[in-house]
Amino acid sequence: MSFLTPYQESIKIPPEPNEIEVCIFGAGFGEGILIHVGNNEWIVVDSCRFSGINGPAALHYLQTLNIETTHAVKLIVATHWDDDHIRGISEIVKACGSAKIAMSAAINDKKFIKLVVDSPLSKAVSLRQRANTGISEFNQIFHHLKSQSKHIDYALNNKMLWKSESLNSTDIVSLSPNSQIFEKAIQSIISQIPQGNVPVGSIKAPKPNYTSVVLWVRAGEERILLGADLEESSHYKGWSILLEDKMFIDKKSNLYKVAHHGSKTGEHSGIWTDLLTENPLCIIAPWTLGGNLLPTPDDIQRTVSRTDNLYLAHQFSESTPSTSKEKHVKRALERIKAKPLLKEFGMVRLRKKFNETEWKSECFGSAIKVNI
Repeated sequence: MSFLTPYQESIKIPPEPNEIEVCIFGAGFGEGILIHVGNNEWIVVDSCRFSGINGPAALHYLQTLNIETTHAVKLIVATHWDDDHIRGISEIVKACGSAKIAMSAAINDKKFIKLVVDSPLSKAVSLRQRANTGISEFNQIFHHLKSQSKHIDYALNNKMLWKSESLNSTDIVSLSPNSQIFEKAIQSIISQIPQGNVPVGSIKAPKPNYTSVVLWVRAGEERILLGADLEESSHYKGWSILLEDKMFIDKKSNLYKVAHHGSKTGEHSGIWTDLLTENPLCIIAPWTLGGNLLPTPDDIQRTVSRTDNLYLAHQFSESTPSTSKEKHVKRALERIKAKPLLKEFGMVRLRKKFNETEWKSECFGSAIKVNI
């Protein structure tokens, strides 16, 4: 099955060789990112699935564009292992045989690797979510790479993960995690391992997201910030640590994939003052599970106070027109609280040629621009 509809045939038009493309997929529960940095070179960040669509969203989209994935995809990054960011990523790894694979350096730990490769937990399935857990996805990746004699590149703060060898000057740099929080994250994981014959469930990623990989993309003169799920709290200074040591930040970005589904815990004032231009283009991939929903009403109110260019990769079930910014936000957020997310796919696609200054935006499926 395809996620095309008759009025969305333009989705099949691939980017030009001198064009940057950023796609944010939102599935209500799940998000993924796909980036074309020029000359048919693609970067995959995280993964999600859509109901009724065969395969992970990024892979399905590349097939829609008739892109041969084996050599076109250069880098695959798993920013962390939450189920909503990793569904289907092992399939992407298998389909993109020439790609480098990068994960958080915090999981480069003997105890974690043994858990992933050898433990029965690696085959655990979360019945509630009816999807493979992060552990089982990593298990498949580890075994596949071992069979291909390939290794994982471990991301940490200020590390170059990939550099384009084509005419376009492109770098993919990880800005996090920082090594000082690795042990805390590993202990959180190990403490969850059941003892004896306790029924196997899903291992949860450390909370808050201690080890999420924030990415900085430098493509020509363009800069892109992908916030993953990095969080900031009174007990854990994720963004504060990142902002203290940002040696690769040579200019500000005008495109931001907002951290942690736009939630308050993914917020830090320094993101907006030190890393982003004024009034940047921002995309939030909403998340919902068990009645909980991100972003909250306050979250969207806070984000639209920062920018007039906000997109949601997945919209809500109805739309209410409004004439004032405050009134629109209030009503929209009341709907967020009361209405379930649509089940169809959502994708925000942004394109810009290297010699252009403005991004061209398109919304597919349930994605929308927040009109304020």
